Amino acid sequence: MTNANRWSNTFFALPLVVGLFACNLTDNGRNDTGADDDSAGESASGETDGAGDDTGESANVTIFDIQQGMVPEGTVVTIRDVVVTSPVNFEKNGVFVQEQQGGEFSGIYLYMWNEVVDRVALSPGDVVKVTGEYTVFYGMSQLTVRRQGDVEVVGSAETPAPAVVPAADVATGGNRARNYQGVLVQVENVAVTQPVNQHGEFVVDGGLLVDDFFVTGDDAPDPNVGAVFDSITGPLYFSFDKYRILPRTRDDLVGGEGGVSSTITIYDIQEGRVREGDRVVVEDVVVTTPPSFNGKMFFVQDPKGGAWSGIAVFVQNEEGLDVSVGDVVTLDGRYQEYYDQSQIVLSNPGNLEKTGTGTITPETVSPADVATGGRLQENYEGVLVMVEGVDVTRTINQWGEFEVDDVLIVDDLFFTEGSGPDPALGIRFQSITGVMGYSFQNAKLAPRGLDDLVAR
Repeated sequence: MTNANRWSNTFFALPLVVGLFACNLTDNGRNDTGADDDSAGESASGETDGAGDDTGESANVTIFDIQQGMVPEGTVVTIRDVVVTSPVNFEKNGVFVQEQQGGEFSGIYLYMWNEVVDRVALSPGDVVKVTGEYTVFYGMSQLTVRRQGDVEVVGSAETPAPAVVPAADVATGGNRARNYQGVLVQVENVAVTQPVNQHGEFVVDGGLLVDDFFVTGDDAPDPNVGAVFDSITGPLYFSFDKYRILPRTRDDLVGGEGGVSSTITIYDIQEGRVREGDRVVVEDVVVTTPPSFNGKMFFVQDPKGGAWSGIAVFVQNEEGLDVSVGDVVTLDGRYQEYYDQSQIVLSNPGNLEKTGTGTITPETVSPADVATGGRLQENYEGVLVMVEGVDVTRTINQWGEFEVDDVLIVDDLFFTEGSGPDPALGIRFQSITGVMGYSFQNAKLAPRGLDDLVAR
């Protein structure tokens, strides 16, 4: 658990200019508050209860009309002969389309209900006719498509060439960002200024976010700070108050080699100098524990020792993990807080390199100082410590924990069920050694084996 500040997002919607639209557009009764207002009939599956199944005609408009404020929000419209410019994101039910001539105000996002996205196959280059309701979702213009028949593939064409724009112009606050919302754009010769965060985004020159909306998992880019991309291409999207470019495949990211990895120390993390979600490379730290009972977690410590020197390591896919107490390792992962316990998350054992062997001497501490609420609790989270001359004041509970000196919980994190210590009330230990962890809102001392508990 660090003392780093948290940040949060707020939402706002962009105003629409609607005056030009009323004099030349009719909707034949579908954009009032009656027949097409079927939000109350929407189910979790994206189906309706019949409220939207009218047969009225929609207004024929262009994406230019919509994006330049000539269509009132809530109007049901039809756009014709527009080109699909992205793959479909099936998790978010979304795809981008664009007028064939391209340029400013030429693109828009389609949000499709489940019955549409599951049954209509769309690919980049499809020319489509679309009927949907124009809405602004937290500042992002979109057409909401409710019925399978409201998207029709009518041909194919080359996708419009991306508009080459300066990154700063289409980043959050850029003077042309709103103009290119939903449009396929390209930025060139941009360097990475911030590494990938926990949301799958990194930042390039001009403050432009590059998001993993389409390129996820093992294909997602993870460039070092300073790496230069010859070009990055994708539709421009707005969410969580920020504009971001969405590469559609890895082919949309050209270059990106080089740069410097974010080599830091455990002290940097634990003292709050690293943002949660940042990629981190921590070199030549000493493994202080075996893997936990589930095989996924172990602890490491800077050989200099002392306060702020230890941290947990969590391995998402632990198959093949081979670490032992005393291994010196280099880790390449991400810093995360898991219910307020600081940890470095590795995707697999391949992100760990053994570089030697070493030893860590436990820090002798007072139980009250490192227990929950103690004055040194934060300082020694993740650190190998020893408490001396402590008495059992609460026997083992259903979670395999007991308590000493009425203050410090002793946990069975490194013991399989039934193999941990079970001391009687009043037993005095000459010493107990282990790492300080944090779970379920309590600091806990976790011995690594029975040898860490020395009775009088």
